[in-house]
Parts: sequence; structure tokens; C-alpha cells
Amino acid sequence: MNLPILTQPRSIAALEKWYADQKLPNYQFTRYFIGINYKKARAFGICKDESTGNFIVYSNDSAGKRTLVYDGPSESEAAGIFFEKLNGEVTRHKESLDKDLQKKKKEENPGIMKQAYGGFGGFILKTIKLVFIYLAGAIAVITIMILGARFFSSSPADGYYKYEDTLYYFEYA
Repeated sequence: MNLPILTQPRSIAALEKWYADQKLPNYQFTRYFIGINYKKARAFGICKDESTGNFIVYSNDSAGKRTLVYDGPSESEAAGIFFEKLNGEVTRHKESLDKDLQKKKKEENPGIMKQAYGGFGGFILKTIKLVFIYLAGAIAVITIMILGARFFSSSPADGYYKYEDTLYYFEYA
């Protein structure tokens, strides 16, 4: 994922403008130097070599040893090489910040169940479901037993019934 840009900077001045537009921290913090021939350790930069007139893109390692990434007359090519490296680094850094921010939000707001039950939301929720299932089953069994007892009882309910071809009236007292 590259940062949104309309055109890639093709000069040192355009790189400086892009850098400012991105609101990046100062060069000492990012270690990316635009238009500065920085000779100390841990630096990546682009500048114009006044003695040869060439544009150089350099990388200084942690010991201060310089490696020339590009040394040539094309400012556009030098700016493109520098921009690819800088843009890639800025993109990686922003993605890392986004992931850290998402992780922090997730830790701060773990979800309604963890908030309500102190982290045991899944266990308590399963237990509550099981209790309701067993309760519903027990109610169903008791209802069937009551209906069965009433249906198969030997004593009649209130009203008329027939016994050996004789009609009787039963009143429950």
C-alpha cells in the first residue's frame, strides 16, 4: 500500500515539498536527508555533489560507512530511487501504527461479554444456555406427565360417564 500521491517527485525540491506535505518529523528523527550531504552514521539521503555536478543517493550504515546507491547526472532518476525507499518506509511505518492502534482498541474494548462477566463470558454464556435447555426439558417432561395422568386416570372428571351400559353423573367434591 503506497501513500496517495498524484505524481512521484522528480527533483530534490519536489521531494522536500512532498516530505513537508506528509507532515513527517525532522530529518534527524527519520534519518532520511533530502538535499543534505549527511556524513554521519545511519542515514539515507539524496543531494547534489557540487564537485562533480552529479546527483547522489547514499546510504550510511551504523558504522558511518557510505554506500552510493546512485551516482549520476539524472536528478529525476536519483529522486525516484530515493522516493521509492522513503515512501516504502513511511508506508510500512503507518501500517505498523495502524496495526498497533487496532490492537490497542481491541485490548481497551474486549467486547460486551468480557466486560459483563470479567473475561469468562464464553463459559458463563454456555452455562446459562445449558440451564435454560435443562429447565425447558424438565418443564416439558412434567407437562407430559400431568397430561398423561389426567388422560389415563381411572376416575372420571366432572360430568357424565357410562359404566356397564348405565349412565352416571360424577361430581368431584
